[in-house]
Amino acid sequence: MFKNKKQKGFTLIEFLIVIAIVIVLFTAVMASQGGFLVKNYSNNYAEQMIFGLRTAQMRSITNFKNDTWGVYFDDTNNKAVLFKGADYSSRDTSYDITTEFPDVLSFSNISLNGGVDYVVFDKVSGETNQYGSISITDEDGKENIININIGGVVALNEQGGGGDGGGDTEADNLVVDASNVKLWGDYWVYNITMENTGSESVTIDKVKVTWSGASKYTDLWVIFIGRDWVWVGNGDSGETFDIEDTTINAGNTTTLEFVFDYYIDGAQLSFDLIMSDGSIVSTNNILLK
Repeated sequence: MFKNKKQKGFTLIEFLIVIAIVIVLFTAVMASQGGFLVKNYSNNYAEQMIFGLRTAQMRSITNFKNDTWGVYFDDTNNKAVLFKGADYSSRDTSYDITTEFPDVLSFSNISLNGGVDYVVFDKVSGETNQYGSISITDEDGKENIININIGGVVALNEQGGGGDGGGDTEADNLVVDASNVKLWGDYWVYNITMENTGSESVTIDKVKVTWSGASKYTDLWVIFIGRDWVWVGNGDSGETFDIEDTTINAGNTTTLEFVFDYYIDGAQLSFDLIMSDGSIVSTNNILLK
């Protein structure tokens, strides 16, 4: 003969404990998913910017609509614009294609040659004079850096979140400090430091030097890296100088100096270090005084 067994149900306290555990687990999962979504936002929009840059480059190479094309980066309104024209201010607005960024992302740094906020590619060659980098940062501080070199090559480098401290390009690992630049004799620029913060050596292949506000007779005469003369001649503003290749070992710091043949006092100096892998370190608008 079978006996009926009493079935024991959940007490109210047990039920509340289960509900609390479910809430905690749900909160943890949502927090994790939120970080994942922000990271994906950052990656996806960086890829969109690369696609936009390459689209502009291809349109310029093929002379699409008989014009050059570029991309404008608006850090005030948090958007980017693919445009038709030689520069953003004189563009044909009827061809604008705008990408708006979500609030969790922002342009944290726009460092392009000439101090501009757009990149335009040359017809046929696809090269650009507005080389440099654009950084996209999310609310957690994760940074995606888009590098554009003088040849028009576009590449993405992700930063942040730990790691070994080494970047994907030589430029990522070379830190230039011109915050305390000095001028000796009105023509010798010194006290610029360069530190290799990566785990491998980096090599500087070329240096582009631009200045404004100096005498029309002022030419660049010598470039020093450390104690070595890496270039000697008579150079005009805006020229790219093919220096003696200079390697900076991991963890090492050296100096950069420019010597002019005439007064440079009161001028503004900008320079680009073009690395052996094609990446670029830009330093813009140093007031010499």
